[in-house]
Amino acid sequence: MRVALLLTFLFAGCLGTNPPGPPTRWFDPTPPRAAAITPTGLQLAVPIVVAAPHLLQPFAIRVGEREFVFDELHQWVQTPDRLVAVALEQQLFGTGRFTAVAGVGHMVRVSRFELDVTKAPTAIVELRVSGSPERVANGSAAANSRQAEDVAAAMAAAVAVACEQAVGCFR
Repeated sequence: MRVALLLTFLFAGCLGTNPPGPPTRWFDPTPPRAAAITPTGLQLAVPIVVAAPHLLQPFAIRVGEREFVFDELHQWVQTPDRLVAVALEQQLFGTGRFTAVAGVGHMVRVSRFELDVTKAPTAIVELRVSGSPERVANGSAAANSRQAEDVAAAMAAAVAVACEQAVGCFR
């Protein structure tokens, strides 16, 4: 009995000597608020933003034409669909372009929200806006380096460009 108790304490001590893993770092790629414009008086139902299931993962990094890796040590503060929804709503309603009204809005699907490192690191956002025909809004921005802070800044720029293009799909 004493030997088993002694082994239990020794074993527990061995488990406690491992250094902790590195902490997860969180980044916010939300673009800065767009400048207000003269209100247009146009009305629009708030769009519904969804994302492909693989985009609900942490940092999606394209390392090959058909290959992604997910970086568990770096994550966005929200899922890509929520980040795009916030940025898009700000572009549509926060600037005065449209007034939000009740109703079913356009469906906006986030089909790409990734960092492409097959060449120079580039943040890429692709939005597909429902309608006939479906319209595509693209945003991309080169990162100044492979550092996570620079990648987040590039993603904020790519989100801003894609959302600005998407606004044109609602006119």
